[in-house]
Amino acid sequence: MYEEERKHETSKAASASVLAALFLTGLKLVVGLSTNSLGILSEALHSSLDLVAAGLTLFAVRYASNPADSKHPYGHGKIENLSAFVEALLLLVTCIWIVYESINRLFFNPVLVEASLWGLGIMAVSIVVDISRARMLMRVAKKHKSQALEADALHFYTDIWSSAVVIVGLLALYLASFFPEGSVLRILFERADALAALGVAAIVINVSFKLAVRAVNILLDAGDVELEKTMTELVKAIPGVYSIERLRLRHSGSKVFADLAVVLKTAVLLEQTDEIRQKINLEMAKLDSTIEITIEFLPFPIEQLDHISKVKRIASVYGLEVHAIKFSEFETESGGALKELLQLHVEVEPNETLLNAHNLVNKFEKDLRKELSNITIISHLEPREQKHLAAYSVNKEELSTRKNVIEDAILGEEKIFDVHKVLFRESQDGKQLSFHCHMPPDLSVRDAHEISSRVQAKLYKTMPDLDLVIIHTEPKL
Repeated sequence: MYEEERKHETSKAASASVLAALFLTGLKLVVGLSTNSLGILSEALHSSLDLVAAGLTLFAVRYASNPADSKHPYGHGKIENLSAFVEALLLLVTCIWIVYESINRLFFNPVLVEASLWGLGIMAVSIVVDISRARMLMRVAKKHKSQALEADALHFYTDIWSSAVVIVGLLALYLASFFPEGSVLRILFERADALAALGVAAIVINVSFKLAVRAVNILLDAGDVELEKTMTELVKAIPGVYSIERLRLRHSGSKVFADLAVVLKTAVLLEQTDEIRQKINLEMAKLDSTIEITIEFLPFPIEQLDHISKVKRIASVYGLEVHAIKFSEFETESGGALKELLQLHVEVEPNETLLNAHNLVNKFEKDLRKELSNITIISHLEPREQKHLAAYSVNKEELSTRKNVIEDAILGEEKIFDVHKVLFRESQDGKQLSFHCHMPPDLSVRDAHEISSRVQAKLYKTMPDLDLVIIHTEPKL
């Protein structure tokens, strides 16, 4: 829907520009030949190139609206940028001719120019038409982000200033008649037309150069510093994002294609990446609806992890699980500096052969030494614990007995207001007891932990058959 609207409005604007350029070119050419005004003739040539440029713009905006295909995966938008570059070259060619003729008339072959109301009138009409079409083109260009139309609009804003310069030159010719023949002022005023043409050339060269540089930058996929800075700030503010490793932007017509590589924080789970991706896309849509972004998520850089996190990260690469990780230092037999020692347990599949398990752990240790240089590693192999749901059996009579023991254990603990949610479980993993208790809300965590630890110790002493006691403390509100 939007693409159809864009194609219709940009084509309509470009077509109107072609008709306006055609009208002005014919009008300036007729008046320029009849008055022999270099200024007006140069403007006629300028307008003829405007006509060519407007035609190029019309072709460019229509071609750019074609959908992406296998040969042009990013679409055809860059034809607009190419059109803008060609327009700039046409302007520069015009300037070369204007400068040559102006210098020739100023210093070598003066030509008598007739200053007439026709000349002033035609340039005034030109300014009115140029203002109208430049505003129209710029409005549509900003709405649909069309550089071809924007270049066309800038082209016609240049016409406005250059036409104004020509008017000044023709007025100067009229004033020359009030000065004596051969006087310095009369000679200067008579050559004002050529000087005005040089003024036109100066304005056109300035705008064409800027236009050409901008078009070339986009054709060469130059970056957009301001947009990149804004996007970076928005992405970094999203929870879970640690940093941005890469952000590359390329413009193609009205669209911006972004290639983003985001480093996630260590706590981010794989399941959370989709949510982060959606938030990034939402922020980019708010910033600019024409941005099409490709997102790559990268893990937290291992060199910035602490030693234990590095061990776990590298182990996960080989599908290993590790625990009982301990770092210490020891002195070698030869003496000298202390050497770092890493001791850990490595869990492997229970049915794996010792040979295969040993080879796998050796690879893991080799990579680990690359990250933790000058370290000695001693690993213990053990079968990975099978994850399963234990079948618990609950004895109601025994549960009641255990509750009585808990009540006895909390006697004297004034900070424990009550006991609830008592659970007793017995399985192949052993006997486990857990319960919740309320404490004062302003009690510190340290004090709450000390109280629960005392009760826990009493329960282990009173019920030595327990394998695990868990006490959940919560504030009494």
